[in-house]
Amino acid sequence: MKFIYVTDLHGDESKYIYILEFAGKNNIPLVINGGDLYPKDDHEGQSAFITDFLDTHFDAYNKAGIHFLILPGNDDFKILDPLFEKTINKYPQYCHNIANKKMELFGFSFIGFNLVQDAPFLLKDRFRKDLIVGSFGPATNDGIYSVESGFRKINWVEEYYSLPSLEEEMELLPVPQNYQQTIYIIHQPPKECTLAIIYGGKDVGSIAVQNYLLKNQPLLSLHGHIHESFKMSGLWLTRLGETIAIQPGQEYNLIFIEGDLRSMQFTRKEITA
Repeated sequence: MKFIYVTDLHGDESKYIYILEFAGKNNIPLVINGGDLYPKDDHEGQSAFITDFLDTHFDAYNKAGIHFLILPGNDDFKILDPLFEKTINKYPQYCHNIANKKMELFGFSFIGFNLVQDAPFLLKDRFRKDLIVGSFGPATNDGIYSVESGFRKINWVEEYYSLPSLEEEMELLPVPQNYQQTIYIIHQPPKECTLAIIYGGKDVGSIAVQNYLLKNQPLLSLHGHIHESFKMSGLWLTRLGETIAIQPGQEYNLIFIEGDLRSMQFTRKEITA
């Protein structure tokens, strides 16, 4: 069963359109988008992207009869989640928000997770400490949450220690009937598998994600978030035990994965802009 996986498009409409057209031309019945959907803009810009572009784009998937699994990422303002949900719910036959949800398609379970490990960015809508115990302190002292009026300043140190960890949040995910037939879409990459290497060579992957995948051993995990990781490590596919983990990265050129869940063959494609 063929599929396309793409992530971190950050509002680039031409990339969205190319992926849909590629799926249609190649009879690929499923596209998965791993998060960071909207342009890096203000509330008005991100809101307009949902209502003006994504609404029409979801309709195009619906008319093409191609399933589209998608979830907001850490750069997508959480205050807009109800608008995103309202918009995608207009096309329930083929378009699905899988953030912290399970979807059954083609004999497989697909489960999404869009919280990420704390990092030195100001917007903290979807950030958490990694582990229940043993995590480093917060990456920043201050932060902001998105609210209807714009942004609210927060004391991130207090929030960091009061919120559940990634480790705890992942234990609340839906449980599939068969992990060996399950695909996770987790925006945050795991640690110690060369899929989360930032400029300078540091591994910023999550121990909680790594432990969760090693414990449950799903068929496949799909990640994003760290655009430059492939450039730094040269690797976009690895194994955690029996689980294949993929993080394609994203650059100026469009990068995506064409895969087959029956043969478990995957190809990383880069399309010159």
